[in-house]
Amino acid sequence: MTPLERPLPVEIAGDPRWMTVDRIADSQCFHRSARLRDFLLYVAEQQLSGHPEGITEQYIGHRVYGRRENYSPMEDNIVRVSARQLRAKLREFYETEGKDEPWIVEIPKGGYTPLFLKRETPQPPAAQESPQASPKAKLGVHYWFFAAALALAGVFLGWFIPHRSPGQVERNTESNLIKSLFLSSKEPVQVVLSDPSLVLMQTMLGRRFTIDEYSDQSYRRLSSALMGNPQAERLWATLETRQIANIGDVGAATRMQDALSTSSSESPIRVRSAQTMHTRDFRTGNFIVLGDSFSDPWAQIFNENQFNFQFERNFSLGQPVIRNTKPHAGEQSVYPENARGSQDYARVVLVPNLTNSGQVLLIAGLSMESTEAAADFCLDSASTQVLVHALGVSKGGKIPFFEAVLHTSTEGGAGIGGKLVSVRIFHPAV
Repeated sequence: MTPLERPLPVEIAGDPRWMTVDRIADSQCFHRSARLRDFLLYVAEQQLSGHPEGITEQYIGHRVYGRRENYSPMEDNIVRVSARQLRAKLREFYETEGKDEPWIVEIPKGGYTPLFLKRETPQPPAAQESPQASPKAKLGVHYWFFAAALALAGVFLGWFIPHRSPGQVERNTESNLIKSLFLSSKEPVQVVLSDPSLVLMQTMLGRRFTIDEYSDQSYRRLSSALMGNPQAERLWATLETRQIANIGDVGAATRMQDALSTSSSESPIRVRSAQTMHTRDFRTGNFIVLGDSFSDPWAQIFNENQFNFQFERNFSLGQPVIRNTKPHAGEQSVYPENARGSQDYARVVLVPNLTNSGQVLLIAGLSMESTEAAADFCLDSASTQVLVHALGVSKGGKIPFFEAVLHTSTEGGAGIGGKLVSVRIFHPAV
């Protein structure tokens, strides 16, 4: 059964991006290119329905071109050749029939995952900045590269999660927060890694992208403020075509996987990049989201302003803080990032998913290291006992929705632990 013959997932049928793909596939440009049409429909469906793992050369060769399931792409380059042809067809479409399409569909070189870019509404000439005259485009480009070098020193491209065999896992029989919340989950808990490439993009522009811009991928389009600056353009091109994860997130996800390991062959943890998620994913199931809304935009859907402990970021200073909106006696009103970097703060929040049918644990620090330390706090049995006591939960009782601030420490560039500073029971808005 070809991609054209398979039933279309209900959740993407009304998606304007899918409707654009459908029009492209039905255009004169693709009239005599049935295989390229199938190629486009297949990768678009996989991406929009939240299954980017199906967009590989192996899968495309098998499912679109009918190659055997275990064929060798090294010996058969049908997918790579077809991808070049598909890119040419898409360019032809947008130069002719698609000149007025509101969405631009691209297949970036080096991969097969489609990008969906919303056309920008043209602005009056007076409102546009001249790229050559824009101080933002010129000032600080060396800072961007310095920041990128520092950030990429703590991350790696094409993120990879090491999976340990049962014999390698040392089972910790003591309870901790992760076990208490998710050990009885009937389906794998999804750990959503933060997006360092997004952090760098936002830092370059001095602004935060909205969840809509992230969801429809329009944030990937190079801003007019950076056009004309070759260094900025090259850096942006690298960031928009790579999935990046930081080592702290990956290590935390692996330790969580170990904590929830059972005798079952099915992994208790499913690790996902923020780039592969969609808002609808959070309607059902249990999740652990690593990073605040600046580094993991999906934290935005849980409405930051409903929390007592709120993340704030000042672009002019570059310093994130956690604001305590209603401090109790003896509490700080603001928890800032420590300039020396040896001590920091983090927030841990437990909220319901979007349909109140599961739980979402939000773990975020003021730095990569403090997020890592907060994750370790959630995996430590003694820390969990302190938290449970502070929440007034009796032995064996259910942990309520809550929000907590942690004082974290780092050593050698890694988060090494957290101490509970303040906690509140959280009452979700009905």
